[in-house]
Amino acid sequence: MADTEPATTSAPRSATTAGTSGTTQPRGYHSPLRQAQADRTRELIVESLIDLLAERPSDEISTRDIARAAGVSERTVYRHFPDRRELHEALAERLLAQPPSIDEVADLDELVVRIADAYVAFEANSRETVAAALLNVDPRRLASDTARRSKRWVELTGRTFPELDERQRLGLAAVTRLLGSSQTWLRLREEFGIVGDESAALAQWAVGALVDQTRRGMPPFAD
Repeated sequence: MADTEPATTSAPRSATTAGTSGTTQPRGYHSPLRQAQADRTRELIVESLIDLLAERPSDEISTRDIARAAGVSERTVYRHFPDRRELHEALAERLLAQPPSIDEVADLDELVVRIADAYVAFEANSRETVAAALLNVDPRRLASDTARRSKRWVELTGRTFPELDERQRLGLAAVTRLLGSSQTWLRLREEFGIVGDESAALAQWAVGALVDQTRRGMPPFAD
């Protein structure tokens, strides 16, 4: 199929400006129209990946499949996303741009309150959430922002319970992180038919129970 970014017959002529030494220096050229076209092409490619992930596993999706679905050439896909990880990152960023952000949460107590909002956002952006969840199933291919969020979760746990040792802190962070993940949201929906407000309430209850249990002196790995 034709590339959505039309080729020009010749490169635009660069403007020049005089340097302090009297020599002529090229002035940078920027075309808002071409940038808008490039941004749109990136969106088409990511949208096509989302659609394909709804049909088949990620390891069965080739660059050719993505290009065909987006209506662009494989060369265009590689120009915007040189490798598969960058494409996965773009999809993850699209989902993580939805509120609430874990960077805005002060501690686990606030997280308990806001985790329901995260599930509501998952539901409202279900296509992107499903795609991101499927891509992040393999820990070897986690998006870098997913790893950053996990690290932030550990920090919040330590801030809320500074008395925990490292193993206890990691244990509590790991379980609550899983409960707040798109993978858990997806499994609740697909395996158990728990959706919408019910899944949000369930996640909030589970994380709240773990925080309360820890506050009562019964953290994970307690002797």
